[in-house]
Amino acid sequence: MYYREASNQYINDGMSFTIDGTTYPAEVLRDASAEVLQSFGLELVVATNEPANRNFYNVTEEYNGAAVTYINTPMDLAGIRERLWTQIKNHRDYLQESGVKIGDHWFHNDVKSRTQWERMATRSAGTPDEAPYLIGGTQVPWQVMGGDSVLLTTGKIKEVVNGMELNEAIIFNTAKVKRAAIANMTIEQLEAYKVLDGFPEEYVDEALIQP
Repeated sequence: MYYREASNQYINDGMSFTIDGTTYPAEVLRDASAEVLQSFGLELVVATNEPANRNFYNVTEEYNGAAVTYINTPMDLAGIRERLWTQIKNHRDYLQESGVKIGDHWFHNDVKSRTQWERMATRSAGTPDEAPYLIGGTQVPWQVMGGDSVLLTTGKIKEVVNGMELNEAIIFNTAKVKRAAIANMTIEQLEAYKVLDGFPEEYVDEALIQP
């Protein structure tokens, strides 16, 4: 932005402008030299401070000639905490069905998959951990996230079901701790707080990672 003291006029970058009744295209000021600016009597508007994080402060601008000062007014703390809690809850709920890592593999843990695992745990109850889990008399490879497959045994089914329950408990407890934490933070602490840190690892499809 530019300021013209002679007419107490502000001119935005990338827009046409009018001086003393004459309208000029925006291109005139594109990469304008000091000589061009001087010919129009223009000064570059300079900020006296930095705008605050607009997610936590209402930022307005106060102009004084060729200077602009940002007025940073803190937002309502209750509103900030509610917004951060919503982010935490959304991430918590996402992790509940985005996959769980058991051993070297990631297993689907959406509602349908958890129901299947619980049904398999019930069917295999009472058999030795090393006993293969059979479907139609055949030990069928079980596809995991990423496209690999594993052969299921009674022990593996128990491990997966228990891992899912533990993962769910950790996720919910992490969210609970975070909610308690933000309830007592100042606005500066809330701004610096990483609301998604500390949750269990989430599955990343390596096939989607750009080289």
